[in-house]
Amino acid sequence: AEVLVGLLRAGAADLEDEAVAALSGAPQAALASALLTCCEEGRELTTLRLLDAGAPLSAMTSPAVANEGAGMHGGRGALGPLTLAARGGHTPIVSLLLRRSALRRQSELLPTDRLEALDVAASLGHSAVVDVLLQDADDSGDTGGVPTDAGTSASPGSAAKERALMMAAGAGRTGLVLVLLHGTNHGTNHGTNHGTNHG
Repeated sequence: AEVLVGLLRAGAADLEDEAVAALSGAPQAALASALLTCCEEGRELTTLRLLDAGAPLSAMTSPAVANEGAGMHGGRGALGPLTLAARGGHTPIVSLLLRRSALRRQSELLPTDRLEALDVAASLGHSAVVDVLLQDADDSGDTGGVPTDAGTSASPGSAAKERALMMAAGAGRTGLVLVLLHGTNHGTNHGTNHGTNHG
């Protein structure tokens, strides 16, 4: 597991190809660790390859890794790949993880995973990630673990949108608050997706 993650962290494309080639028959722990690294660092192509090799979407970091970013999201314990990608503002990876979760027979992403990713993205002002997560909530009919009032005609995504709005406002992300309230970014790109695609 350490060799695979070490090759990925080295960052060189040729080493990354070598690491991906080592996936054949890799233990689940190695795949999980590599998936977490790629989601955190924004490596979209390698994340795709790891998912193809069977990396579990239910992988979690140690609480120590989660607490490294405690100032950014409250340090609630171990983080999964969706939250790590959301924290980094890696919109393509968030989309990929959500699509893969929907394709698997039994989703490994829990509603709390989506909720934590939404909280992190909103508090950090990653509006593109927030948009993807809210669209997923609307499409799936999943409130992301946000309770809704019975008997209301509101869409499932509206409860998640309200939560994102409160998180963004609490973190002082005015640009994202305006986007959530008015549905457009008014030509600004403040605090949106700062992620990069490191294939």
